[in-house]
Amino acid sequence: MENWNKLCYYLSEKITTDIPEIEFEPIVEKGLEILGWNEYSGDFEIRPNYQLGSTKNSLKPDFVVKSNKTTEKLFVIEIKRPKVQLSTQNQTQLSTYMRQFKLEFGILIGPQIQIFYDGELNKNENAILLENIEFKRENEKGKQFIELFSKDKFDKTKLIEFAKKS
Repeated sequence: MENWNKLCYYLSEKITTDIPEIEFEPIVEKGLEILGWNEYSGDFEIRPNYQLGSTKNSLKPDFVVKSNKTTEKLFVIEIKRPKVQLSTQNQTQLSTYMRQFKLEFGILIGPQIQIFYDGELNKNENAILLENIEFKRENEKGKQFIELFSKDKFDKTKLIEFAKKS
């Protein structure tokens, strides 16, 4: 629970004014480090630019978390301003990244954390919202988020079971 409470502190409590995404980015990076993921170890990329075909179009997700052993993409994170409510458009943007990278899980972070799924179980047009987690200390949903997305405990099988239950 301590790591969840730390996330609450950095991603919510410590932010007293509306800040732009670009200022929120290093705070989310600190949150990833609390979960055990580190950029210097090759665990994630910040704003990587992925070109789509031979056109000038490209995708630029905020964070792509990957295995530093196999470089396999594990999940994508999209961040939004921490004091502005998340919208359907934000969810669609995350869903697009998930589909392009063939990722089953994605996380949307703003004034709360939302976990999305887009695997075999999903028959919808876009990724489906599995969980909406408020930044409140001692939150059991937050504790579960830490257990599912911490580097040392990360297991796709457990995430699939979580998706099935949701």
